[in-house]
Amino acid sequence: MGNDRQNPRNPVLFDVQMNTVAEIRNLTFTYTSYPGTTSGPLFTDVSLDLFKGEVHILYGRPESGKTTFGRLLAGLVPMYHGGRLSGSVTIGEKAVIGNPAHDLLRTIGLVFQNPEEQLFMPVCEDEIIFPLEHMGLTHEEMEERLERVIDFYELGSYRVSNPASLSGGEKKRLLMAVLDAVDPDLWVLDETFEELDTRWREKILHSLAERGKSVLILASKDIELFHRYGNRFSCIVTQESGNTILTSDEETVLSSLDDRLGSVALPAVSRATEESIFSVEDLSFTFAHQEHQFSLQIDRLDLYRGEVLALYGPNGSGKSTLCRLLCGLLKPEGGRILTREGVASATSLTKHTGYLFQNPDFQIFLPTIHEELGFGLKQKGIGRKEAEPLITEAAGLFRLGALQSPPAIMSYGKRKRLQAAVYYLLDRKVCILDETDSGISLEDYTMIISLLAKRVDALIFITHDMRIAEHCAHRIVMMEAGRITGEKNLCR
Repeated sequence: MGNDRQNPRNPVLFDVQMNTVAEIRNLTFTYTSYPGTTSGPLFTDVSLDLFKGEVHILYGRPESGKTTFGRLLAGLVPMYHGGRLSGSVTIGEKAVIGNPAHDLLRTIGLVFQNPEEQLFMPVCEDEIIFPLEHMGLTHEEMEERLERVIDFYELGSYRVSNPASLSGGEKKRLLMAVLDAVDPDLWVLDETFEELDTRWREKILHSLAERGKSVLILASKDIELFHRYGNRFSCIVTQESGNTILTSDEETVLSSLDDRLGSVALPAVSRATEESIFSVEDLSFTFAHQEHQFSLQIDRLDLYRGEVLALYGPNGSGKSTLCRLLCGLLKPEGGRILTREGVASATSLTKHTGYLFQNPDFQIFLPTIHEELGFGLKQKGIGRKEAEPLITEAAGLFRLGALQSPPAIMSYGKRKRLQAAVYYLLDRKVCILDETDSGISLEDYTMIISLLAKRVDALIFITHDMRIAEHCAHRIVMMEAGRITGEKNLCR
């Protein structure tokens, strides 16, 4: 129905040639069953064509199977994840099913939703060079590609840094640089833009369209952004017999996706000095790693009782660094952090403030949902009998499903809900959400904000989405280059 659709809003896209770069035929896939999971097919009889030179947007609600579909195309599923697969995937002239993933390097490239699953070299530059060496390129060709992507993705000051020292958005840029250097026939981007700030989203999308790359973008939101760059649009349709993919006109596709923010019940705020939960004075911190150096300097910041505060700013502006200082994960070089009890030490801050990492896997480590939810309660001295109703309540509020399910096989978004549920049960005065809006629906995110805001004295969340900041916060604090550059008080 929509296979010849071109996007009249973007002149760069007029010359898309309708030659197929990928053909998916009658694809059916079922994951291996585990406790708490069903054994029905995730996808049933899916057929889809992807064309050369097009930016194809595949929308799907969180947990609808987007990540699995991307990994099926790249040959990673079922090879590394198990399951039963039938049908065919052909990219160019190469069959994916049956070929080892490392033989598909020139054929298809995938940027994971969670960058931690892909980064493994100790130096950023080596991340880019590693696949080029596997391709057998000459030294001159590798050097040319390396310098080109280092320049475009503005990674010059990070080239000899450890990827672990980068912010979430910077890690996504590094992975895009790796993919760009390899330049496969088909690029697959799994929620790649969520942790990127507005400038980088626009720059990368414009470049992909202008260069005529064949791209499949897997997305659950940011409809306005992709509306300007997509040639064709598809969506994952959820069915009891197994999900399928519908390709149609954009209006029909988007009618199946809800990109709206849910309602948020915010507590009242008193900004009297005596109601301050935190006061930051002349706080300084410097992170240095060879060519990569970052300095944070916060002259003054107060957080008030009942307040939901949004930290907003570009990638690498210091938002996460500031929050890690506030929860005791980092020790300041100068200045001080005051709580109601006086000058706070790193040890006292870890008991005062809960911090939800960008990557939920840093905080989820036990075999079942039940054990994850019960661990913190046990540390607080709460007995099994008293803990059970609390665990059951949290699992229901955060829609976690069967308590005996292993978190390791849960979707990225569901693991984030579990991460939030763990902190819902803990006794923390302040809770910090570090880009928790990535990988989950807007409805789920506003639900998390509402639930946590009722349980803590104050809440801080980091976001790149001004729409979320304005909808969910009492106040927005803007940051850039390690400094607070302004703030916006919202009427609530």
